Amino acid sequence: MMAINLTFYGGVGEIGGNKILLEADGTRIFLDFGTSFSSEDEYFEFPLLRPSCIEDLFKTGILPKLQGLYKNAGLSVNYASDGTPSLCGDEEVCSIDGILLSHAHVDHYGYLGMLRPDIPIYLSPISRKIIELKNDIREDWQTRVNLDTLCPVEKAKDFEIESLKITRYDVDHSVLGASAFIINAGDKTIAYTGDMRFHGNAVADSEEFLSACRSAGIDTLLCEGTRLGPPSEDEKEVESHALSSESEVEQKCRDIFSNEDRLIIYDASPADMNRMRLISKVAQDFGRTLVLDSKKAYLSLYMNYPDILCPGLPATGEFKIALSRLKLNASRYGKYGLPQDLYAESYIDYRQAHEGKLLVAQ
Repeated sequence: MMAINLTFYGGVGEIGGNKILLEADGTRIFLDFGTSFSSEDEYFEFPLLRPSCIEDLFKTGILPKLQGLYKNAGLSVNYASDGTPSLCGDEEVCSIDGILLSHAHVDHYGYLGMLRPDIPIYLSPISRKIIELKNDIREDWQTRVNLDTLCPVEKAKDFEIESLKITRYDVDHSVLGASAFIINAGDKTIAYTGDMRFHGNAVADSEEFLSACRSAGIDTLLCEGTRLGPPSEDEKEVESHALSSESEVEQKCRDIFSNEDRLIIYDASPADMNRMRLISKVAQDFGRTLVLDSKKAYLSLYMNYPDILCPGLPATGEFKIALSRLKLNASRYGKYGLPQDLYAESYIDYRQAHEGKLLVAQ
């Protein structure tokens, strides 16, 4: 009988922040490695007071200080009397065999940027694409993942990590490419749902995973529990006005567009492409001009380039882009023959890389 050990370094008593270490017969893997927003909020405050290095997260107890998990662990910098830095120490030996990533929300992958590049990360092809695009639109040492570590696995595909036999399944979630996993460890079978729902556009995927769990005979179920348990009185009040399906969301959008002839603003994560598809469709049906911020626009255009991964997203020419109003650097004004105190849009120069790509694409 194989001994299984599960250690929860996040995701318990909080929304997201999942970091679950599974150990079986000498094999060690993590299930997700996400940002713990509730823990960070105890010590930091967005946007001005943020952790500046991994030591900040160790000292506050937000990250587990495990050997052989983080890049550059064991190395340090020594300073000569004149301040000249030099490298000292020995890098730790890798102690983690892999990571199963459920989906590309920061509370599930947001600390991957700090891990060793020789730890393979198994995920869906769409999650891999989303992380690639998110790397382009945010400068964040915590989340910036080395793409070479990402190992896309097709739906219902079996693969192995040392002694573990694993199958990845697609499931329904607000972000595309969400995964659940069934893990066989000797005579034990573990199911990890990640974030899974049954009221979106991909209910059939969640049902398929549920059916696979029934057939597999699950010994241990690791399930996201954000919505489990009886609601409080405050939650009951909120739920009385809540929408319970994507079809209800679409009808609500159509009602708003029907009754409002002024500006309509929608707010959603750039990675919520189901919502972007819906808003684009409704806007076109009502003859409205869709305006996307640069991050949403970038994901919308490049999610389907070079391969179509998310049909129905707005394409070039079907929306306008809201860009930040950056002023040309004063030292560059002479390049265009402009006086320094005259406002001039910077266009492509000095913008973030993804905004420059968008301007060229448009």
